[in-house]
Amino acid sequence: MLAKPTRYPVSVQLIGVVAVVGLSSCTQIAGLDKDFVAAATTSSAAGGTGGGTTTATGSETGGAGGQGGQAEVNKLSSTFDGVDEWVDMGDVYDFADGAPFSVMLWFKTTIVQDKFLVGKRLLGGNKTGWQMALNGPPARISIDIQESSSSRIDITVPTAVPFDGQWHHLGFSYDGSRQASGCIIYLDGQSLVNEVHVDTLSGGFTSAAPFTLGARNGTGKWFNGNLDEVTIYAAALSAAEVVALYNGGTPTDPSKLPSAGQVVGWWTMGDGDTFPVVSDQGPFFSHGVMKNMEAEDFVADTPP
Repeated sequence: MLAKPTRYPVSVQLIGVVAVVGLSSCTQIAGLDKDFVAAATTSSAAGGTGGGTTTATGSETGGAGGQGGQAEVNKLSSTFDGVDEWVDMGDVYDFADGAPFSVMLWFKTTIVQDKFLVGKRLLGGNKTGWQMALNGPPARISIDIQESSSSRIDITVPTAVPFDGQWHHLGFSYDGSRQASGCIIYLDGQSLVNEVHVDTLSGGFTSAAPFTLGARNGTGKWFNGNLDEVTIYAAALSAAEVVALYNGGTPTDPSKLPSAGQVVGWWTMGDGDTFPVVSDQGPFFSHGVMKNMEAEDFVADTPP
């Protein structure tokens, strides 16, 4: 497992129904939902400055200034069968209207078909929420940020590269502008040219949908392949920050990069985890539960 990030002291303030969470860097992160507030409060009480915390896996991590979080080797990823396997984090990772965020992960797959990677989006009604997926045929990467059918961003990048059975680093950044131009897709450290299909987002996209990996809302678009080092940031990462994360094709420790203060979720997808829990190594402990999966889905197959 890569080194765990610093446990930041957290303060919580409620403004209407929107939570504002302040990290020790004094950065204000808007738009974390009610479950995030509870997690943040628990994190603050358990970790504290210089304190240690025992995770769901039983491994000790250090608070800010603590002694935990020693560097380890990334040895495991999670494999999904493309039939009914997924990970459920619950109702977390909503971002308020205008709040920037980024999502980064490592994956590998071969079959060209619609595959949900990560997101938080309702199935019915307005299909409110956000998601990153692979689609095909034809082969492409897609990002959707949606308030309703008439208020959404829908962009894709046509490319067959992600389906070659090799490990790739994939993600996107969104600057909170409500514009498709504010959403950038990155593959293996390079920004890609988006094809904009819809650019009408005019409001917020928070929803009661669960945050999931490997299947949209746990009901379809099943991912077939491996996921590793899934990370969420409460910031629109710069191109330079994404290049640093890609690290020439080898996963690097996000807690050691300049963007570390914006990490709000980090799942190593096996390292330090105890089945069926996929533990969140970030500051808010939003652990996931593996659904229809087995302990053997933690596999010794990782990016080089």
